[in-house]
Amino acid sequence: MSERFRRQQPEEETRFGHVVLRHDFLGAVYSLDLYATPDATGHALAFRGSFVPPLPHPDFAMEGPSSGEGIDWEDELRLPPVPIGVELTADAEAVTTWRTMWSRADVQPESPYRGEAFRLFNPETEEAYEVYWEVSPSLRYHARTLWSGKLGAGEPEYDFVLEQYGTIEVTLLLIALTFLVVYPIHISLQHWLCHRTAVQQCGEGNIKTCQLNNAITGLSLHAEGGCHIECFEPRKPPSEEEGERG
Repeated sequence: MSERFRRQQPEEETRFGHVVLRHDFLGAVYSLDLYATPDATGHALAFRGSFVPPLPHPDFAMEGPSSGEGIDWEDELRLPPVPIGVELTADAEAVTTWRTMWSRADVQPESPYRGEAFRLFNPETEEAYEVYWEVSPSLRYHARTLWSGKLGAGEPEYDFVLEQYGTIEVTLLLIALTFLVVYPIHISLQHWLCHRTAVQQCGEGNIKTCQLNNAITGLSLHAEGGCHIECFEPRKPPSEEEGERG
């Protein structure tokens, strides 16, 4: 596993909020604490928490990320009913790139939805991205502000509730969530595969850590992910397990 995915909590890291996102159709849920770490070029971001996989849906099929074969959730995907750990990070260069992209954003007035749709362009890679959000008026309490709304890549995909304690602008935070949560391909399947791998490596009841990581780095917004697994005890070879059961 790449060193960039190993969890680090420098002393200067500060928690500035919490967000819950629920997929409109699948029902998958993220519950994430939001952290920022200052460095010489700006702030790096880290979103840590849990992911609750969607329930199997008879009308929904997904293609496997490698084989391209259709996977039916009802018959083949036995998604775990337990939350899976997740850590989503962006370094300071990526955050700076998002700021630059937002400063040059094109509004998409033809969007059929009631929220706001934008096209963001990354001058480093010449790639364009669609983002969409609806944001409620804020509710301000002592030392915290609450928002709710919808978020997606060009259309509403996730409902969210955002609680913020810091001063990071909401537009930048929504862009970061779009890139880290909405844009990754087959994200629900990746979580499921991570848990399935943990069961294979550790065995049921012996999983200490099962966490999917996704990091976005650099001006090119390079994305890289991995599954971090730890077992309480090394799993015994199948022959020993069968002997104990016999």
